[in-house]
Amino acid sequence: MELPLLDMSENRLYPLLLGVVIGLSVAIDPLATRFFEFGTPYLFTVFLFLIITGGVLLYCFQEFLLARRYQIVLILMIIGLQTTSIQAGIDIGELIIVTLVPLLLVDIWAGSDKKFLITPLTFMVVLFFMVIVASLTKDFNPLVIRKEIKAVVIFFLMLNLLHWSQLNNSLARWFIIITSCSAIFALMQEWIYLATGEVLVGNIDSISLKNMFEETALGSFFRVPAFTNGYREFALILSLSISLLTARLLYLPNCKRKYWILALFINLAAVSCTLAKDILLGLALGGAMLLFIYRPKFLWPAGIVTVSLAAVMALFLTTTPGGWDSTSELVQTIPGMERERMQLNREGIEGLIGSEDYLLGAGVNAKNRYTDHHQGWKAHNAFILVADAGGLLALTAYSAIFLWLIYRLICINLVVRSVEQLALARGLLMFFFVALIALQFTSEYIEMIFWMYAAIVETFAIQIMGFFPGRVSKMALEGGGFA
Repeated sequence: MELPLLDMSENRLYPLLLGVVIGLSVAIDPLATRFFEFGTPYLFTVFLFLIITGGVLLYCFQEFLLARRYQIVLILMIIGLQTTSIQAGIDIGELIIVTLVPLLLVDIWAGSDKKFLITPLTFMVVLFFMVIVASLTKDFNPLVIRKEIKAVVIFFLMLNLLHWSQLNNSLARWFIIITSCSAIFALMQEWIYLATGEVLVGNIDSISLKNMFEETALGSFFRVPAFTNGYREFALILSLSISLLTARLLYLPNCKRKYWILALFINLAAVSCTLAKDILLGLALGGAMLLFIYRPKFLWPAGIVTVSLAAVMALFLTTTPGGWDSTSELVQTIPGMERERMQLNREGIEGLIGSEDYLLGAGVNAKNRYTDHHQGWKAHNAFILVADAGGLLALTAYSAIFLWLIYRLICINLVVRSVEQLALARGLLMFFFVALIALQFTSEYIEMIFWMYAAIVETFAIQIMGFFPGRVSKMALEGGGFA
């Protein structure tokens, strides 16, 4: 009896190979889970399946993906920025960066027209990073500058990708869309906590999670982080989205207003759930600044209303028994609530001044950095933290970055040539004020969203007016100026 031959035709070969791969992955999953110390069963199989699926999609849609590669990469970077708590030792954003860097180098070598963008801001960022690295000589531990390395890589990736693709406006739209999706999930987190008392978060350490609860007059609230590592990180991301949305609604009358208004409402609701008071203050002041730029005639009515409200409040306090005493007591409690923060900042400044290492600071790996707190807290001000960690050299480079960005923002707001460019320029200007206020109350000087924002501002300025100031006056004469 003749045995049938195994038919290895194309229509049967691929299913056979797929079955073999799935069978092997399931069989070796327990060993891989133990070797890589995954806490979730079959996580290795899931990762392997995602890699295979991604490879198949890349093969099937390679022409489509190549034509839109820059837009896809920028979207992936935004997603990586907002999914830092989805991790197993390395988060999704870091995985995306590790994948993108070699692909970026290949793209540069393959295309002779692509070169790395070098601007004055590039030198400032490199100088800042070099000083931070130099401070490690006091206590060498490269792992402590993991965030700094990630921030610098994000800056250079975003800077060059936007310069080659000119997709600033497209990036702004996608940033709003993706952030709005994160905001919806954050509102779901708050609802689950209020309804059940349970928290739905990613891989966040217990100390950070403990600081995400706050007691208010209305009860206990969860300071939602969405898929990020902390509520402040998420609040800054939301504030950039809110800034871009506000400017878009003011300056783009023909946009799909009902969708953008809904997105603004969702983002505002989510940032309110973070209870990040300094960021909420920055959004209020930045929004008022943007409104007065949009309609300067509102400045006088707003001033009159403010003076009138102050007069009414003074009259109320004067005529109400005990009114002045109650107000005085309330005002006196404000410094009390901020006394610990102010004490940390004062110790950070005094420690740097009295130290012999004022040039390079105490080092990035220094535990308390001149402060004496029972929980090891550092100063709560980004500029003081930079000075304490990297000394006056790091502070100079860090401050220069901010001065350059405000110069760029003023220039692009003066010479924008289209309504869409104007909306983006005003939104970036609003977020600068939000970030500047937020950095006065933070315990971290490295915020990933800020370095991505810096790259957007720089490439947008180059796209409009080139590298240097000489172009500003020329373009203003050719029809620029405030729109």
